[in-house]
Amino acid sequence: MSGFASDRQLTERVLIPALMGVIVASMKRLAESNGDGDLPALDRVQDLLTEAMGEPLADLPPDKVSKLLRRAMRLTETAMKPNFERQLGVQYLVVAYWTKSLVERGIVSVGSDSPFGAAWDLMIEVMGFAWDELEQFEDIAAEGARALGESLVAQGYFG
Repeated sequence: MSGFASDRQLTERVLIPALMGVIVASMKRLAESNGDGDLPALDRVQDLLTEAMGEPLADLPPDKVSKLLRRAMRLTETAMKPNFERQLGVQYLVVAYWTKSLVERGIVSVGSDSPFGAAWDLMIEVMGFAWDELEQFEDIAAEGARALGESLVAQGYFG
């Protein structure tokens, strides 16, 4: 697909797993610093998200891949800035709710057997362990998801 996709479309395909990947990496660092040791589920999620980010870029020249990845990371930082102070579970819910809204509106689709689909399913299991603690933040996460979407649309993505 990358041969027929615009830079914007390719960036959009990379952006969703990039957003989740940054949060998962932070979760791993936090767990390690708390002495929780190795978390193989998060390692697997991170691997799957990396694979999902690479899929749309597979046939592109390295300089274009670098350019698109840099753009996706800048967008990730800009769009998530209002959520940086929130706990990681809430940040994850923000991205998950936003992604779910994109799927519901038919803007993106997630193949159940895709690397992103597998990462999504595994994160549902991981986050299920913390749901009792996170449930109280649902409204905050929903508002954050709305703001995240608005920020990206204002920058020309997912509109």
